[in-house]
Amino acid sequence: MFGQVEYATEKVSAFFQGSVSEQMHQRFDRYDYLPEYKDAKKVDNFGFNTKGGVAYNITGQHTVFVNAGYYSRQPYHDNIYLNYTNAVNPLTENEKILGLEAGYTFTSSIFTANLNVYRTSWKDRVTTTSTVLTADGTIGTTPVSTGDLIYTTSQNDEQLHTGAEVDFTLKPIKTLSVKGFASVGNWEYRGNAVQRKYNEGLDVLDESKVDIEGGKVGDAAQTTWG
Repeated sequence: MFGQVEYATEKVSAFFQGSVSEQMHQRFDRYDYLPEYKDAKKVDNFGFNTKGGVAYNITGQHTVFVNAGYYSRQPYHDNIYLNYTNAVNPLTENEKILGLEAGYTFTSSIFTANLNVYRTSWKDRVTTTSTVLTADGTIGTTPVSTGDLIYTTSQNDEQLHTGAEVDFTLKPIKTLSVKGFASVGNWEYRGNAVQRKYNEGLDVLDESKVDIEGGKVGDAAQTTWG
């Protein structure tokens, strides 16, 4: 279910929106070698999100705004039943995302620009990776060999994203527009994560608490311009 309300005058505009959802999960594995897990336990997850904001038109050309939002996002199906088994992950919980944003807009017939700053906290994330070993060794107390496939799950991950963004449009003449943008961010991991390593038989080889404080978040450019 989703709903939104808006209010606007010449000087002030405001909005609030929210949604709620229920997800029901179950996994079936006709090739599972553990009979007790042939039909997985059913899991129901409730999630919601809310967002609101206010903008104030100082003059016809100058506007300031603030937005805030909170998202309680249900875990993905693969994070509820980890590593291709029907066993329910006991550490699964909703991811929690809190976003804050403030900005300024300037508007004229020749030049328009938007500036905003943001802070987003993203807690209780779950990530999974797999690696093929390139050397013999041990994980925990278990010997492992070159070529073994190792699964790693990382839970309770937290990220903090902060940054500033600007974009503009310049129209020196009616038939020409020059557009530009820039974004500078600092996205880092926070706190400690619980990591588990499994072999191809899905036996737990090791469980540890890993300090991820200050590690940079990958997979996305944190500084862009154009």
